Amino acid sequence: MKQVCVLGNGQLGRMLRQAGEPLGIAVWPVGLEADPEAVPFQQSVITAEIERWPETALTRELARHPAFVNRDVFPIIADRLTQKQLFDKLGLATAPWQLLADKSEWPTVFARLGELAIVKRRVGGYDGRGQWRLRADETAQLPEDNYGECIVEQGINFSGEVSLVGARAHDGSTVFYPLTRNLHQDGILRASVAFPQANARQQEQAESMLTAIMNELNYVGVMAMECFVTAEGLLINELAPRVHNSGHWTQNGASISQFELHLRAITDLPLPPPVVNSPSVMINLIGTDLNYDWLKLPLVHLHWYDKEVRPGRKSRPPEPHRQRYRSPERDAGSDQAAAAAGVHQRPVLGAIAAQLSPACRGFDLSPSPAHLEARTIPPCCKAHFCFDFRGYPMTNGMDYRAILASDTPLIDVRAPVEFSQSAMPAAINLPLMNDEERAAVGTCYKRQGPEAALAIGHKLVDGDLRASRIQAWLEACARYPHGYLCCARGGQRSHIVQQWLKDAGVEYPLIVGGYKALRQAAIQATDELVQRPIVLIGGCTGNGKTQLVCSRPDGIDLEGLAHHRGSSFGRTLQDQHPQATFENHLAVSLLKKAEQQARWVLEDEGHMIGANHLPECLRLRMAQSPLAVVEDPFDVRLERLREEYFDRMYRDFIAAYGEEKGWQAYGEYLHHGLFAIRSRLGAAAFCSVD
Repeated sequence: MKQVCVLGNGQLGRMLRQAGEPLGIAVWPVGLEADPEAVPFQQSVITAEIERWPETALTRELARHPAFVNRDVFPIIADRLTQKQLFDKLGLATAPWQLLADKSEWPTVFARLGELAIVKRRVGGYDGRGQWRLRADETAQLPEDNYGECIVEQGINFSGEVSLVGARAHDGSTVFYPLTRNLHQDGILRASVAFPQANARQQEQAESMLTAIMNELNYVGVMAMECFVTAEGLLINELAPRVHNSGHWTQNGASISQFELHLRAITDLPLPPPVVNSPSVMINLIGTDLNYDWLKLPLVHLHWYDKEVRPGRKSRPPEPHRQRYRSPERDAGSDQAAAAAGVHQRPVLGAIAAQLSPACRGFDLSPSPAHLEARTIPPCCKAHFCFDFRGYPMTNGMDYRAILASDTPLIDVRAPVEFSQSAMPAAINLPLMNDEERAAVGTCYKRQGPEAALAIGHKLVDGDLRASRIQAWLEACARYPHGYLCCARGGQRSHIVQQWLKDAGVEYPLIVGGYKALRQAAIQATDELVQRPIVLIGGCTGNGKTQLVCSRPDGIDLEGLAHHRGSSFGRTLQDQHPQATFENHLAVSLLKKAEQQARWVLEDEGHMIGANHLPECLRLRMAQSPLAVVEDPFDVRLERLREEYFDRMYRDFIAAYGEEKGWQAYGEYLHHGLFAIRSRLGAAAFCSVD
């Protein structure tokens, strides 16, 4: 049997011990004052549930032990100064900062970092302790003994806080959970919300940053990274070289909990990626007595720490995790359970619902604010809850804008010809019927009616053909567990596929109203969102207008969406979308940024971008919008044009098609561009150009 000794015997050590039992790992959490002779550390892998500890007889022994995993990493991460130095060394985004040596540095601090300074003690301090938010006239609030022992950061204008929990194995491989969105109150983590698929760009950036950190430190085990969400991307706030409070939801919401994942990593057991199939919510309960009436809520998993009750002390919260099911707030008896528990009303669950609702892909989260307030979870206690939404009725999708904005996968079962004419960005085409089968069913419908058409459809898609298509849908459902089925209008085709999947053991929701409903939602969203202020970027070709637009968080790259650069040599290697598909991509781009942007920055375009034309509502708004003209010197423009339109395109063609076919395709690209110029100038004017 493997043995693990955990330095620290708090709730994290206890949960590591619980996670070790099914794996056959004996986990021994030990207090800092324990007698070294009584601790079986000589035969154990050693880890810790805390970042820093005083020197005791036990810690002196452990510090010398070669089996103490990450023993040289803890001092680096326990000190915010060396943490920040690590981020800077690796070129990772974090809030601008400096060491605060003495009070004479304040003028320099505010001149460099701005009007709001966040002061943090280098070591210690958690749940908001050991931190101060100071402006220039408030620096006297900082106790004298903190100078030289603090760093000061720039106050960041952030829209949210997220954390990434991941693990690194001895061989350097890494696995991660989805990003967790965190809600803090008075500096204390009150709740965490995790979805099976987080924002893709944020997830990629976070995984890249945490991988770089763990590799640099040669770290093994679970590490957590807290980040601020800003318009420019994620900024690292702090690290935790251990299992983390914001990862407790994994006990009920993932195939492998963070505690088991840590044990697997440090004992060199297999480390597969954890599977997360449903949203989860964890709520920290801080400072109240245990009441078993909480368990009357059918979706709750209670984790009790058995700590002494004190105001402001955490137990650990409930974790709800959901998978297209009815909201727990709707459950019969939840009001009574909350009342019986003596719940102190606070809007924690309301805040969680506000985070869940934009991305819950059809969940019933419609209760009024008053309704949510009445079902709030206690703010005080010594435990945490998890809500388990699995087993509740599947909910079909009607929150069309949220579905589009979150890039929710769509399994589009329309025929290929329908899909090729108009589709959503996150859709894949796995048709119930191919074009010929659909045509035959359509003809039968017109001549003999719906019953005969349905019968011929079942006859055409039967036997091995039906089995192969069901298998393709099953594989897609496994690959996209939080997606939806979609047909033209939410009618027979998606319902048939949904039933066949259910017969195969998989419940999978569909889009109510089908593609038509999503298309209408996209058109309405564009009509509405383009009414916001618009700034146009204009200027001659080669002035870098597109790069400027793309560099801005409020920029919408119309040419990128159209797969065309809007000029004679504007073709790219990607074919242009059909008009409706282009408009859908535009709507989704606007929806993704709508929450954080109050205006749009667009390149000044004509009526057409290649074969795509701008929606009329956008053209009218652009005609009324101010224009900012970009001007570069002629030689700069010429060099940019040469690189973007010729050298880079040549490299792209060769990379895509090989030397011979790539050169031929590149020649066709040049010929097409010259022909466009000839058509615009006329033959005589074109021939007169030197």
